Amino acid sequence: MGNGKTKKNRALKLTAALFVIAAAAGGYYYISSGKTEIQYKTSPVTRGDILSTIQATGTLNPVETVDVGTQISGTIKELYFDYNSRVKQGQLIALMDSDTQAAEVAQYEAALASARADVANVKAELDVAA
Repeated sequence: MGNGKTKKNRALKLTAALFVIAAAAGGYYYISSGKTEIQYKTSPVTRGDILSTIQATGTLNPVETVDVGTQISGTIKELYFDYNSRVKQGQLIALMDSDTQAAEVAQYEAALASARADVANVKAELDVAA
């Protein structure tokens, strides 16, 4: 009975030893196969300009957002800035086409002149009636 347990222990120890040796060999192969030989590239020293390039991706967020509105509506004649341009207070952003407003002013001036003529006619009629 004791002899069977000894053989079983030896077989188990031998199997464990073979497993450890196989694992060590596999680990060594895995580690050594990933290494490449270091290669150096040399060139003669020269003088020249240093160029630097920066590339980035992402979203830009403004420090301050301003809502821009108009008091008049119409056609834009000239636009001095593009979308997302940096502007300062007091800068002219766009020039409106003033033809429409000039026509409205002329129309209101004509209406004013007509109203003044009507007032003059009513005064004249009152003077005649009095």
